[in-house]
Amino acid sequence: MKRKTIIWRIILTVLFILTAGFSFWGGKALAEKQSGKAAVPLTLGQEITSLEQASVRVAEVVNPAVVNIRTTQKVARSQNQFGDLFNDPFFRRFFGDMQPQEPREYLRQALGSGVIVSPDGYILTNNHVIKDAAEVRVKLLDGREFNARIVGKDEKTDLALAKINAENLPYAVFGDSSMIKVGQWVMAIGNPFGLEGTVTVGVVSATGRHLGINPIESFIQTDASINQGNSGGPLVNLKGEVIGINTAIVASGQGIGFAIPSNMAQSVFEQIRTSGKVVRGYLGISMQPIDLEMAQEMGLKQTNGVLVANVYPGTPAEKANLKPGDVIVNVNNIPVKGPDDIQSRIGRAKPGDTVVLQVIRNGKMLAPISVRLVEQPAQMGAAALRPGAAQPGEEKIWRGMKLVDITPDIANKLGLAVAYGVVVVDVSASSPAAGKLSPQSVILEVNRQAINNLSDFFRVVKEISDSKSAMVRVYAGGNYKYLIIPGKPPKSPLSGGLPKS
Repeated sequence: MKRKTIIWRIILTVLFILTAGFSFWGGKALAEKQSGKAAVPLTLGQEITSLEQASVRVAEVVNPAVVNIRTTQKVARSQNQFGDLFNDPFFRRFFGDMQPQEPREYLRQALGSGVIVSPDGYILTNNHVIKDAAEVRVKLLDGREFNARIVGKDEKTDLALAKINAENLPYAVFGDSSMIKVGQWVMAIGNPFGLEGTVTVGVVSATGRHLGINPIESFIQTDASINQGNSGGPLVNLKGEVIGINTAIVASGQGIGFAIPSNMAQSVFEQIRTSGKVVRGYLGISMQPIDLEMAQEMGLKQTNGVLVANVYPGTPAEKANLKPGDVIVNVNNIPVKGPDDIQSRIGRAKPGDTVVLQVIRNGKMLAPISVRLVEQPAQMGAAALRPGAAQPGEEKIWRGMKLVDITPDIANKLGLAVAYGVVVVDVSASSPAAGKLSPQSVILEVNRQAINNLSDFFRVVKEISDSKSAMVRVYAGGNYKYLIIPGKPPKSPLSGGLPKS
């Protein structure tokens, strides 16, 4: 019995050793096989290697032309570090009037980027990078540093031009931003967070973006990473051409950045270099896009073009007999996509240039209208609303809106140039105008008919069925615009409730 036990132990030991051996050598062989596969470099297609090589070449060629901009700004700050603490009567009993009357200035430094656009040292950057700077210091990729002189700036596009005293510098060339396509590969180069010569890669994710941060804008949107410090640096294509100037990010988002198109930037650069300022053509209208609801209301077949919301007196538009409610669909035989498009094209034209407009009025195409542009004034548009609430007179209600006649006193308090129309005093939450019109809005037209007072208003709306929408032209918040006020939906057959059994 004892002998049999010994034999079985020997057999089990041998089986264990064999199993362990197979596991070890098999596992080792598998690991070697897997690690062998991972260690072998992949064979890349020609398209991928070409893209990679293009990115490397762009970085090598453009990076030397991108500069680090460091500015020193004088900022006023009160000497009182305790805010309103010493305004408290309790503390004033003991300390008296301790607040200084004169603010103290201190120096603050900021970082940004720029791109050299000529061999003699002109540098294009953002206006907000050099704004209020007492000193501008520029550092090149090769380590050289220069003091820069601000040649000029253009606040409407947030662009500025600086100059350093140097020759034979590396510089970048402009590309044609009108030719870029969504999905096109681009690279952003700059100094985010002071990290010099940083290159990020992505694609153009949209064009013609309007963010409302500059008076004139039609941004390129990209997912190439743009961060603080990238402002003023170039966005380039795979040819190494500058197609944009990086300028903005979405603070609450990730991977979304915006660049000023190169065609706009190049025009600003050339004008500032030549004359020290930017001069633009001016038509004299305010515009708004045409959405599907507005197109249907106006009987338009498409949403391309712009709706003229106002024509300012004494401007080329008024002299050419343009009217509020006109739809501009074509400028110089080129279709108009929207307000940004026409704003950019008119802005790039020079005073004295003549543009030819194709206009739809009341659903009919007019003969081409020629307009001779003038220089864009420093202040454009209508007067902004001034503080002070208007005192309403007799109120009347239409579609949940309380309305009053406008008076010279009300017009003055609202900052209007003329005293006509009706003023919205209140909008009920159940009104179809809720969310569209707000108190102090002034209704100037209803369905293309001018409104001088409440009598005119109710004469016009009396002809509009309660179920029909109405197109109104309003002045609100310093701007003119058209809005659609929906009618009441027809009552459902079941609105009275189901019959009781």
